[in-house]
Order: sequence, then structure tokens, then C-alpha cells
Amino acid sequence: MDLDRIPLPTVVADEKSLTDLLRCVDQCDRIAVDTEANPMHSYKEEVCLIQVTAAKKDFLVDPLSGLDLEPLFEEFEDPKLIKVFHDAGYDLIMLRRDFDVRVRGLADTRVLALTLGEEATGLAALVGSRLGVQLNKAQTLSNWGNRPLTESQMRYAQMDTHFLLDLLDCLEAELAQRDELARLEVESELQRIQNEEGDPTLKSPETDWAKIKGAGRLDGRARRRLRELFLWREGVAEKRNVPSFKVIGNKDLLFLAKTAPQNEEAMTAKGGLPKKLASRFGKVLLEILQKASKMEPIPKTKRVKGSDSYRRAAEVLKSWRKQKAGMRGTDPSHILNRKVLEGLARLEPYPTTLDELSKTGFLEDWKVKAYGEEILKVFRRALG
Repeated sequence: MDLDRIPLPTVVADEKSLTDLLRCVDQCDRIAVDTEANPMHSYKEEVCLIQVTAAKKDFLVDPLSGLDLEPLFEEFEDPKLIKVFHDAGYDLIMLRRDFDVRVRGLADTRVLALTLGEEATGLAALVGSRLGVQLNKAQTLSNWGNRPLTESQMRYAQMDTHFLLDLLDCLEAELAQRDELARLEVESELQRIQNEEGDPTLKSPETDWAKIKGAGRLDGRARRRLRELFLWREGVAEKRNVPSFKVIGNKDLLFLAKTAPQNEEAMTAKGGLPKKLASRFGKVLLEILQKASKMEPIPKTKRVKGSDSYRRAAEVLKSWRKQKAGMRGTDPSHILNRKVLEGLARLEPYPTTLDELSKTGFLEDWKVKAYGEEILKVFRRALG
């Protein structure tokens, strides 16, 4: 298929184009939706584009235009209108965070692909395998906050929803060949995604420094240096509205925290900072290191380890989940997701009957019925 022959999408940035979009949405019982944000180009990412395909027409909604998008968001929250995403989790979080929109009536082609046991679950892979279309992913890291959008950006964004409804048809036809449990797995996962709370994009500089790879191996003084350097970097990045890594990378912060160089020459020693970076920030970095040397060290926090029974239960539950997923040809997370598995493993005492298992609240009734007896056997093995 020659993708260039597909008409370019309509950019929705005024009342007339929004009315055209809503008119198309009114004709549908399901629409395709996607979003684009700019995490690689700003300190605090935001939704820069909302793609919608409805009534065989493609639209690029511009939330940066100042247009009142409430009529569209009301459609997103209508459970009777199916909104088809691919890998909706991040999109739903961003829509909720930026616009207080809670999407209802969700369908997700990645969820179906996982339930069907697909290993390559990216949109391009699925569109290629099911529809025979090769998508161009050249704009993956594009700055979606730039205006005007280039034709290449518009074409790329358009392709994220243009084929979604046809892809959904293919995957639903395959799902129909599976047993009832497969359908229940999909419904359960979609419900989980819709109800997910929290915001993984939320920054917490006071604690995020400790998440840098290698921070846990530093002594108390080095940890103090890393924290102060990290807070400085976040302040600069926020002021300039650029991603933190564009100020100075984690690897460089770790080097400074470990070695505590006393001058710019030592900063650029083997394995150290690039000379350009040391020249630009050397003076302020040395000041931060000197200040940190006069502050209290930050002791390592002891990781709370689970009990022996928890570790044993988690181990046997993971083993059973993997085996069951293999037998069913589905993804292990659709048997038990991580939160549920860990919650079950922490139970004390472990349930010994189906009624007790049901009352824990971790499993839907259908999962208790389908897998309950096997899970109880897992607990007996863990106690073994």
C-alpha cells in the first residue's frame, strides 16, 4: 500500500474543524485515538497532539491551540462510544493529568495481542503482520510541541490511528476463536488500565536521585554529593524547560559523586566529564561539591526484604503463572499481574479454601473459579 496516497489528516485547531470532527464521531460506535507528548524535549512533558480516526477520516487535534476541547473529551468519557488505542496506559495517564479526562469504553489492540500470545506487540509489527502495511517510524522522537507540524510529522501521527480499527477487527476475529477465559482476560485488563491511578511522570527530586543506577552502591558522603548535584540539575532543567539529561547525564553525576574532583582538570579525567561540559558548568559543580562536603552524609536506607514465606510464595506463584500462560498461549500478566501476585504472596495466613481466596479481594470471581484450586495448591507448596 502506498501510504502517501492516503489524504493528509485534518488539523483541528479551530471551531469549524472541531465541529467537523464531532460530526464524524457522532456517526460512529467506535473511534481510534492516540496521543503524542514531548518527554524528550521539555522538563515537564505535556500532551501536544491527540489523533482521532472517525468515520474513515483522520484528525490531528491540537491541544496547544487554545481551543476548548471539552465536547471531544465528553465523547472520550462516554462508555457507549468505544475508544480504540494501542497500548493505552500512558495515553490515559496523560489525558487524565493534563485535561482531567477519564476515558471510558476502552479497547486496546496491544491487550488483545498479548492475550493472543503475540511476542511482537508494537503497533508497526501488528499492522505489518495482520494488514501487510509497513509503517514509517522515523518521527518517533519528534518534538511534537513545535508548530507548525511538518508534513512528515502529520503523516506519522496519522498512521498511529489510521489502521487501528481494521487491526482491532483482525485481532477480535482471532480472539473469537479462543475460549471464554481469553475474553475475560481482555475485559479484566482493560478495566485495570481504565482504573489505574497515579502518575509515573510526576517528578520528586528529593527522592528521585536515589533511583539513579549505581546510587545504592555509594557511601554516605558520595550519596550526599549525588543528591546535591541532582537537585541543582533539576533546577536548571526546569528553568530552561529541557529534559534533565540535556543538562548533564546520570553517568556524569555519578562520576562526580564518586570521585569528588577538586578542579576542572580532575573533572575531565579518564571516564569523567566531556571538556565542553566541564568548561560550561565546572565552577558551579565544584561549588556544589564543596558545599556537599560540609553537609551530613546520607546513610543507605535498608531495603525492606520480604519474609521467607513471601519470597517462597512469590517464586512458586511466578512459576505457576508462567506455566499456565504458556499452556493458554497468553501473557503471564493476564493470568496474574504483578500487583496481584505480590499481594497474594504477602497474605498471612494464606487462604486454604476458595471462599477465603475470594474474600482477599485480589481476584475477580471468574479467576477464582478458573484458577482458584491451582492457586491454593501453590500456597500449599509454598508452605511445604
